[in-house]
Parts: sequence; structure tokens; C-alpha cells
Amino acid sequence: MESSWERQPGETPPAFKAFVEFRDLGRGRTLEATRHKLAKGSGYNRHLQDWSQRWRWAERSNDWDQHLRKQRDGSAVGEEEMWGRLRRRSIRKSWRLAGSLRDRVKELLAFPLTQKEEVSKDGKTVTTIIKPARWNYSNITAMAKLVVELESAIIAETLPRDDNGFNPATATLKEFREYMARKGFRVPPPDGPPRRK
Repeated sequence: MESSWERQPGETPPAFKAFVEFRDLGRGRTLEATRHKLAKGSGYNRHLQDWSQRWRWAERSNDWDQHLRKQRDGSAVGEEEMWGRLRRRSIRKSWRLAGSLRDRVKELLAFPLTQKEEVSKDGKTVTTIIKPARWNYSNITAMAKLVVELESAIIAETLPRDDNGFNPATATLKEFREYMARKGFRVPPPDGPPRRK
């Protein structure tokens, strides 16, 4: 089935060309604006009026507008899905990176930076220093902090936000309590549960 905004059976090429000019003017479309677009004289208005009624230009133009709207909306949905997939992929990669960093921190912590003294049988003292190359506890601490911050950011990014903008990554204790109450959890008063006597 052909679309109403396409050339209709019996519609002449000049009538269809005039319709396309009218249709493509968008919301501000008028027969007068169409005549100017076609660079025709004022006597041409009678043809435009006849064609617009005979070929239902207003109805066909509305169909065209709806078609464009559906395309635009479909494109936005497709783009939103694409960004959603990219976001999820990025979150997975970031989580794997955080896991790798966490494993590296564990390896470095298992290799202590200590000075070990050994005494040989002949009584001479031999000192052995064990150090990982270019690492110290300050580096390891900074790396561990990075891992925690990265994992926290990833978790916060994956958690759903509720309607009131609650963000678990930045919420205060009061905001957290309010959120839990909104979700139907029993929340003890701010000063803690009542004390038993």
C-alpha cells in the first residue's frame, strides 16, 4: 500500500510537485508560501486551492508529519538502546579492570617490603633486602584507594535511581533513611532503637 504523501494515482506531476513543496514547509505551511516557493504569480493560487482540496493536502501533510515523528522517535529509541549497550559494556570492562587492580594490590601486599637478616654458620651476618621493583607502601595504598573508588563508582552507576533522585553513592545518612522508609522498610529513629530498661 502506498503512503498518502506519495504521488496518488491520477495526480499530475505539477500538482504533486506543488504538494511536495506544501508538505515540506512543515508547521507553517500555507498555499501562499507554497506559491512563493514555486515562484508562481498570484493567479496560480486558484490551481493550488483546487489541488489542495482535490488531493487532500492537509490530511496527507499530517500523515507526513506523523511519519517523520515516528522516524525521529524510532531513531531516538535506537540511539538510546545503543548508548545503553555501550554503557553496560563499559561498566563490565571497568569492573574487570578494578578486579585486576585489586588482584595486583593483593600480590604486592603478599610481597612484603622488609629487611631480613640472616646469620651464616661462620658467624658473619648476611643481610638480604626484599623489595618489589619501583613499589612501596605509598604506591600500594594509592592503588588500593583507586580500586575502592573505582568499584564504588561502578556500583553507584549500576544502581537504579529512584524518582526523587536518591543516589546511594552520595546519599547522607538522613537521605538513606528517607529512601528506605519510602521503600517500605521499618527504619528505627535517628537516635537508634529504644533502649531496654
